[in-house]
Amino acid sequence: DEAELNRDEVTIGLRSDITTSMWIDALGRRLKLRRNALPEVRERLESTLNSDLDNADLVVLKDHLLGLIMTGTQSSLFIAEDKDHRLPIPVMSSITPRTPSDFLLHCMLMIGEVSTELDLRCTGSMKQTLAQTKLIPNEDLDDEECLKKYSIHLVKRVIREVFPFQAITMRAMQEYIIKCKRLFDSVLLEDAIPLTELPPCLLTDLLDEKDAKLREAWRKKRSGQLDMIYAQISNPEDFPSKEEVMNATKTNPVQWDPVSAMMMGRDQTQESHNEQRVAIGFGKRAVDKYCRQLGVTSRTKGVLTHGTPGAGKTYVSLIEVLYGISQGLRVMTAALMAFRSQCIGGVHLHKLFCLEVSKSNNIIRLAELALEKLHRKSNMEMLHYLMTVDVLFLDEVGQLSSQQFVQLDIILRGVRQNNLPFGGVLILGTFDHAQQGAIEGTPFLLSSLIQTDFNLIRLQHSVRAHNDTVLQEIQRISRMNPDELVNNEGLESTFKQLVGDAFHFVDTMSDPQIGPEHQRMYAKRRNAAAAAEDYVTTSAANLATRNIRHRVVKSEDYQRTAHSNATFRTATDGNLISALDKYLREPKRLLFYEGAMFESTVNGDNYSYSQVLFMREVPSAEDIAAFSDITLWAKPPSGTANFAGMENGQIPTEEELLEWNWTKVKVRVTRERLVKTNYLEGGRKQYSLRHTCSSTINRTMGSTIVGPVAIEMTEECTPWEKGQIVVMISRTTLAEHIWIVGNKRFAINKMWQIICRKSQWSDMMETILRNLSTNADGVADPGAEPDYIPMNEVFPYRMCDVQLPTSTAGYVYLLVSVPHPTFTYVGQTEHLGRRLNQHNSGRGSNTTAPSMYMPYHVAAYVITPNLDEGQRMSMERRWQQRNQNALRQGNADIGNLVDMGRELMSEYNQLVHADEHLRFVSHIERAL
Repeated sequence: DEAELNRDEVTIGLRSDITTSMWIDALGRRLKLRRNALPEVRERLESTLNSDLDNADLVVLKDHLLGLIMTGTQSSLFIAEDKDHRLPIPVMSSITPRTPSDFLLHCMLMIGEVSTELDLRCTGSMKQTLAQTKLIPNEDLDDEECLKKYSIHLVKRVIREVFPFQAITMRAMQEYIIKCKRLFDSVLLEDAIPLTELPPCLLTDLLDEKDAKLREAWRKKRSGQLDMIYAQISNPEDFPSKEEVMNATKTNPVQWDPVSAMMMGRDQTQESHNEQRVAIGFGKRAVDKYCRQLGVTSRTKGVLTHGTPGAGKTYVSLIEVLYGISQGLRVMTAALMAFRSQCIGGVHLHKLFCLEVSKSNNIIRLAELALEKLHRKSNMEMLHYLMTVDVLFLDEVGQLSSQQFVQLDIILRGVRQNNLPFGGVLILGTFDHAQQGAIEGTPFLLSSLIQTDFNLIRLQHSVRAHNDTVLQEIQRISRMNPDELVNNEGLESTFKQLVGDAFHFVDTMSDPQIGPEHQRMYAKRRNAAAAAEDYVTTSAANLATRNIRHRVVKSEDYQRTAHSNATFRTATDGNLISALDKYLREPKRLLFYEGAMFESTVNGDNYSYSQVLFMREVPSAEDIAAFSDITLWAKPPSGTANFAGMENGQIPTEEELLEWNWTKVKVRVTRERLVKTNYLEGGRKQYSLRHTCSSTINRTMGSTIVGPVAIEMTEECTPWEKGQIVVMISRTTLAEHIWIVGNKRFAINKMWQIICRKSQWSDMMETILRNLSTNADGVADPGAEPDYIPMNEVFPYRMCDVQLPTSTAGYVYLLVSVPHPTFTYVGQTEHLGRRLNQHNSGRGSNTTAPSMYMPYHVAAYVITPNLDEGQRMSMERRWQQRNQNALRQGNADIGNLVDMGRELMSEYNQLVHADEHLRFVSHIERAL
């Protein structure tokens, strides 16, 4: 029974006659036998000999219980009538050999023979206790050979009778068996309990070594980032040296001005140079504000640079990264695409944050899983990065969905135990909303964090296509809002004319004009894979004709019945082989020859996924047949997708490769990845490589291709969204380098149709960019309403579905009563959503407490990240006073009250720099 007995009840219940005495435990609770368990009790009692019982009372109790069970007699004293026919499942305490003393006692109590726990304390040693509990014979306790046999017997008993009841994995089981054997050997042979933990004298050294490794990891990461940055700077002599930047600290930063150091590039216009300097100035101010430790401080907004392809967004951001490192900050660079993360000397975003690859929409749960993985021992380095990073640069951050962006915010807040946005980390980033965005979820720009915690800087002058005004015009039209394109015959005629004249058109990829120097691009992955297979066939024939040594490596595909332990055999099922081609990165065939270029399909030692690998020497036939490790050279990351200097067939020496910072690496066969289809499962044994001859449009995003590119646009393989068109026509420096494969008329008409397509979020994204961005060239957009978002005009669904900001940036807001629209209230808060809930529950303020006015709707709010509570209260009073004046003048229309708040915002913004502007969001119609 759960109820505890008092002293009198215990006294009455305990009797000298054991057949009429209650069973009471040490906590004063009664114990009884479950009726459903009586068959097991009977079996145990009948197997117990009277000679094994210590006294006569136990023999009497045994006979009494057997009589009750066999006759079916009701006994409220000893037997409890079950309401549930199922017996409870006992779960043993999870005590493991990692705690030796506790585990020994646990084993004695669980499989030994003891009356009470006190029996374990009545002997002089653990060895004697094991003998008294009959876990080992009480003989030959001084014979070493016998004790070894006792130890092995004890280990077997523990494996059979203890471990099956503990929730442990097979890997942990292996560890526990080894520790268990060491424990019993030590107790029986040495009469001592082994220390399974590290000795403190060694532990301190190991902890210090681990800290040193983590510090060294940061130093190596910083060095790699600087190498990447300095490799792209055209005038490094105007920047501080790498050694100076490496030695910079927060207390001893490098004194320099990145804006002044920016010199105009050889292939750059004056307009482009000027706007890049302005953009770098925004980043510099953000870093300086972040570094400010004393004096007047306020929250630092992140800086996102966006604009036309090839305008130098990544270059500008890398200069900002260099400035951050030079101020002694820890800066981490990352990207969602592995290729882009290499180009900026960073880490793949999934690896850095340990993100789960899941289609779940519950971002909080996904963030929890990521936090759990980060705290695993194997991810200690990534956890250390996130805990100690000052600045995080995210290249092509627009590829994230708004949900994924919020997930990063949750993870950083959790890791750093800091409630500031992104845990206080300063975020720098680049994106282009017209290019390809998130595959699933809502677009990145729809996150409320963009409104509250970021400054947007727009670059509009292309550096990549500066020598080709025709290509610039084609790119400009392709990026325009679909509303401006649809039914605009002038723009349609101009676009089709320019594309038809500037681009080359051929019917097929086998056209003689498409040579090996062309980078092939496809909208669909299966077409790119087919092109790679065709490349192996044609190239192998070409090499054979020229008597050049080469080898074709065929994969070994295997299959078996799904979810079975059958032996794998050669794959013959067509559906399974098709599935292997679809879901695995490795191709059926690889072509090895001197000068061959590959990209890695996995992360390996000293190279990473998508990194370019160069074959200088062809492996032997024996090594290939055995799938032995092969030697390749890993290309240092760069921003270009082709490899000038090696395409002419000349093979560089090892010394030259080392001089160019290439790394000698070993490439292995990819690990087993099973693919299931119908009733079969199978895999592919192949080197973790694929050829670089073709790629999807998506993979080239952010790259500059120096040379010609061939893009297939046929009915079987054509892009389907506007972002793909923008990407594919903006990778090269000249329009004449773009070759369209397919019917000319079909391709041009299809391109126009696609760029005219509009999503439900297009208007909202265009409005956010137009009104919240600072144009770095100083030219204002026509129709722009700075720092204002008319959510009621651009949100495509009901206003009640609008997500309020989750950031604690600070707000001054206007509430309107839904049942009585003439009743309004102006207030201020740090968290708008939480405050609205308080108002709607009667806990907001005395003014909004009457239930007759509930519920309330947020009519408008000012985002005030740079104002403290006193300043917000001052703005609240002025807004309220203006509303009262309008009421006295009979001009209390809700739209007019909204405009009062916007006027206050505009008056404040005229007095401060653009990166400290307040922002105004309206959820209701303004006054006419």
